[in-house]
Amino acid sequence: MFENILFFIRKYKRWLNSIIAIALAILLYSYLNKTIAFNKVGELLLKTPFYIYLIALLGTLLNWSIEAKKWHLLINSIEKTSPFRAQSAVFAGVAVSNIFPFKIGEYLGKLYFIKKENHIKSLGLSFVSSITQMAINLALSIIPAITVVSFNSIRSHFDWYKFVLIILIFSFIIWAYQKWGKNHKLMQEFKSGLAQLQSKKIALLFGFSILRFLVFASAYVYVLHYFIPISIFKIYLGVGAIYFIQSFSPGMAATDASVRLTLPILIFGTSTTVLNNEIETAAVINYLFSVLIPSLIGLFIIAYQIFLKKQKIS
Repeated sequence: MFENILFFIRKYKRWLNSIIAIALAILLYSYLNKTIAFNKVGELLLKTPFYIYLIALLGTLLNWSIEAKKWHLLINSIEKTSPFRAQSAVFAGVAVSNIFPFKIGEYLGKLYFIKKENHIKSLGLSFVSSITQMAINLALSIIPAITVVSFNSIRSHFDWYKFVLIILIFSFIIWAYQKWGKNHKLMQEFKSGLAQLQSKKIALLFGFSILRFLVFASAYVYVLHYFIPISIFKIYLGVGAIYFIQSFSPGMAATDASVRLTLPILIFGTSTTVLNNEIETAAVINYLFSVLIPSLIGLFIIAYQIFLKKQKIS
């Protein structure tokens, strides 16, 4: 019986992962629908001062510029490329990663900007970049996450059981993907990518990853602080907890959006609908500038590259 179940999971793992991710998105959107008033969030978005949007924009530009610097550092190990081309590759990767689950599309988006003969070599470098950032995100956010759960430092009515439930769901998704997703091949690619780098570049890679975490976390904290009447320190703890859970989220667009829009309510929300609407407004602004706008830029860049390729052929 158990072997039959395992066989079924292995055979249909991609479908199962997608079904679980979509079901999770529906669950989270249902929770949001009961917790906030979407029309009020829309009104708050219109009333939000311009400088808040400007801070969010500057934060995301700096964030993805650092990521582009990381990729430029890595890809130059196998081929010479310009910083502008590296930035284009990063935006294209963001766009494609929101289509495929588990961020596997990030590398596919970058392929447009890598020489054909270097596609295999660059695969390992892409995994090094992604895994390094994820490791830094987890390392810098695990203490805030534990603090939030253990000491109720963010809110007096903390729904700890929902927090734990989300962690368990995400952990199961990641575990299932690693168990049946040919993870050993991913690790081989990661090792091959590391083998192409010198120790100095590895150190710089970790340094840029830390800097990037501090940048996108600080931008989110600033936006949240405008809407939430608590100390910046407590907001930093909450944002750390958000990013800790978010690191385990599947990369599908629908699920990623629901996770990013729900977690701030679970962490900071109260029984007061008015405050929840303000928290959700901050979450929408963060999602708009950190994910949606970079994805649209990436789609435009990919479309332009396809157009240029057709022009050359004709």
